[in-house]
Amino acid sequence: MASVAITLVSMQGYEYITAFMVDEEKRYGSDVLTKRFHGDTLGYVTPWNNHGYNTAKLFRSKFTYIAPVWYQIRHNDKRKPALTGGHDVDLEWMAAVRGDDTSGPQIVPRFMFEMNSLSPQEAERIISLIRSEVKDQRFDGITLEECYFRYPVKHIVYYPCLQSIQDRLDLYLSAQTGAAIWDIGQ
Repeated sequence: MASVAITLVSMQGYEYITAFMVDEEKRYGSDVLTKRFHGDTLGYVTPWNNHGYNTAKLFRSKFTYIAPVWYQIRHNDKRKPALTGGHDVDLEWMAAVRGDDTSGPQIVPRFMFEMNSLSPQEAERIISLIRSEVKDQRFDGITLEECYFRYPVKHIVYYPCLQSIQDRLDLYLSAQTGAAIWDIGQ
């Protein structure tokens, strides 16, 4: 086993404290197939950490949902709503995680709002973009997140738009195409 040094920095006194820990990252029990926790589980996978992709494949039967961190919802150069991040979609990895049996998780990629305002027309556009992407990539649903607001007064616009998105996704669900909405944030 390898040791790793962890350095803690005190913000007030600029003190450095170093501790050594045993590296347990690569150790796990031999039973990677049995899910012992009976609740739903959501795992995030980031494109900048390939170890997470491999972990999701190895422990696929232990997850209910896997949310690859692939998409951002933002304004493009023309100030129109746009989806970015589709270039990170990995269909081969998705097939490996799902597997040939029924024990694999559902793929529900994260769509992160990175807009600080949203009009009803923009909400319609975003709904259309997400719906098309879910259908084209054959996702099982989505994980919808909001990262920040600079001006709290804009919540007056934001929350009705989120309700509109939720209503539309509910219709999408009623068509039995599947959708998963997770923490949207406050």
